[in-house]
Amino acid sequence: MSEYNFDIKDLVGKKLEFLRKKLIDLTMRNNQLNFKVKSGNKRSTSTIRIVDEVPEIIFEKIKNGKMELKPLPNLPETPEDENTPKFKNEYQLSLSIAERLEENELEDEEKEKIEPEILQYVENKTAAEERNAESEEFEKIDRVLKNAIREKLNLGPLEETYPSETSWAKMNKINPKYDLPLTKDISDERKYKDKYIQTLFFEDDWRRICLNLKSKYSGSLNETGVNNLRLAIGFLEYKSDEREERRYYAPILFQEIKIDKEKPKKEGGPPIFTITSIGDEISLNKTLELYLEKEHDIGLPNLSNEKYRNEDNILIDKFLMDIEKAVSGKVSWKVRRYMNI
Repeated sequence: MSEYNFDIKDLVGKKLEFLRKKLIDLTMRNNQLNFKVKSGNKRSTSTIRIVDEVPEIIFEKIKNGKMELKPLPNLPETPEDENTPKFKNEYQLSLSIAERLEENELEDEEKEKIEPEILQYVENKTAAEERNAESEEFEKIDRVLKNAIREKLNLGPLEETYPSETSWAKMNKINPKYDLPLTKDISDERKYKDKYIQTLFFEDDWRRICLNLKSKYSGSLNETGVNNLRLAIGFLEYKSDEREERRYYAPILFQEIKIDKEKPKKEGGPPIFTITSIGDEISLNKTLELYLEKEHDIGLPNLSNEKYRNEDNILIDKFLMDIEKAVSGKVSWKVRRYMNI
């Protein structure tokens, strides 16, 4: 009787797994196969890209404790006329309209009323995203939008050029590249073993996006009991069809995390936002695994294999390098060492 019960459980389990795979959307509508990595900084309120960090060290530290999300150092000064509520409101409104347009959330009547500079901004940004352009190009696109707002508000041309996020990062010895280094390639390991996770945001944008992520995280937990917040580690850059020019980005590894807002270190200072891993340990993007198997006849390595473990830690570098080997037959495909929240 006992053996019979185990056979039934095994059969039901296999049938459920078969049905689960049948229900998974393997089209480019699924963001687990077509994730908008958002190469720009302020272009999205739903994701944070990490710079100047080492994936293996980050994973180890958030597993054993919390880490603080860190903005760029403050600029020595900001254009006064772009720091007024009037300018900030107009700028945030433009970004909001642009994002709703991208997500097809606007009615036809609303689209007809969109100002030309916002349409141009969306067009330029979309083209840059498809090329996976570096952050400097997005900063130039953003500057064009701000200049249009200056003209609209009769502020006149910006006489002095202020450093962009990328330029300011370099000036402060922060590497702004999104492709992160291998653990073996870092020269100063002490730099990466602090309690901070570096982002490419100035403080105002960093605060706004962290608050938005915190709100979405809390809202999902309260409404559904499900935590949708993940740290994505490594992305596959690929083409669904080699005849296409467009490249897609699929996260490879996921770690479930939580984000908390804590009191400022000093009165009047910015809040502290921390992330910590929760739930199960790091996992493979099963949708990507199934897609590669069914559409491209590519099998991915097994993350549970002992060769990817060093005591309690996952050898992320080794696993991502083996993913590169698995897709090496595809000339235009690459494994990108991006990390997104």
